[in-house]
Amino acid sequence: MVVVLMSPLSCGKGEGPEPKIDNPNVFFNFSLSGHRENGVFAVEADPSDLKSVQHMVISTASYKTGSINVLDSPNDSHVGMKFPVKKGLFELLEANSDNFVLTLHVNDRLFVSKSVSVHITDLVENRTNPMQLSLIKGKFEGVMKHSFTEDRVDKEESYTVHGEFQYLSPSYQQQ
Repeated sequence: MVVVLMSPLSCGKGEGPEPKIDNPNVFFNFSLSGHRENGVFAVEADPSDLKSVQHMVISTASYKTGSINVLDSPNDSHVGMKFPVKKGLFELLEANSDNFVLTLHVNDRLFVSKSVSVHITDLVENRTNPMQLSLIKGKFEGVMKHSFTEDRVDKEESYTVHGEFQYLSPSYQQQ
């Protein structure tokens, strides 16, 4: 006699086991390494702080685009990311037709994705509002650029970056 044990399966799009949430905040934790900036940074905000966290999904019949912006006022830093709304790996390239981008603003310097790999590991869509996500988590690494003018000459420096991020809706409740 053969006994087969099965656990309940979730058939919804993007669903599966609930992701583990260790930090209840929206955050981007990352390290930068380059000529003028080297260090580990954290841009973090409470999900219910509408002055510090903005998030939106634009959905059409052919694609979904999401954006997250986090302002960490006490540290005078900001992170913004525009991305395809899907789990998995994708590239943020300097020139892309969808304008997907990662921007980091720390220590009065702006860094823009040049060639950054992003891996969205967890994605929970909002059940009541299609213009919002409930949760998104992931990691990123690659090359960022910092453009500036020195002695009336436009210059650009490359920096390596790697980090992790999490967006939680204020209404998200872990199951």
